[in-house]
Amino acid sequence: MTSVTSILDGVVERVFPDRMPRSDKRAWATAETLADLGVLMKDFLYGELSWSPVHCGVVDDDETGPYIHILADACLSGFVTTNSQAGWAGIAWTGSYCECEAWVTGYIADSDLEVMQDAIRGTGLVMRQACRKGAHAGHRRYGFRVCAKAEEDGFMTERRPRAADVIEDCWLIEIADRVPSRNDVLWPALERFAELKAEAAS
Repeated sequence: MTSVTSILDGVVERVFPDRMPRSDKRAWATAETLADLGVLMKDFLYGELSWSPVHCGVVDDDETGPYIHILADACLSGFVTTNSQAGWAGIAWTGSYCECEAWVTGYIADSDLEVMQDAIRGTGLVMRQACRKGAHAGHRRYGFRVCAKAEEDGFMTERRPRAADVIEDCWLIEIADRVPSRNDVLWPALERFAELKAEAAS
């Protein structure tokens, strides 16, 4: 019997042929661990997959391009990024001058949260969101009446039941640089996280 989900998937693929390739969905469906998800997100960042559960299209090379290798290394080190913004200043689409702060969100295991805290300690970066099960710190709702983690979990687990328990058990964190348009603090801190994980593993 054909499920409603598979029917809807077929409709989406016909209407938006480049949005949700079946090969990409099959790849994500195989993920069972956070490490598996990290490898897949790395593949998405490098363009080897054209779709991820939390992105509506390909990576924005103009914005993220200079930091893709840092994000990919973070994913392989245990911080599976779900969204990011480079620091930026200039004329926005509204025609007004705008300054944006650098930030990144992603999933991290409870055992690695302290490693990330060590990586950002003394940098001036803030972990302004950390949500896991019943724990919420610096909670942001993004305009919805639900926890941001509940929303992200929904995207990540909809067609990935094997990884659902792992995702639920992880923290969803957001790390931000409060100084607008700066890019020389957040990205090195993510590199430091990867270095700390590599040192611990050696």
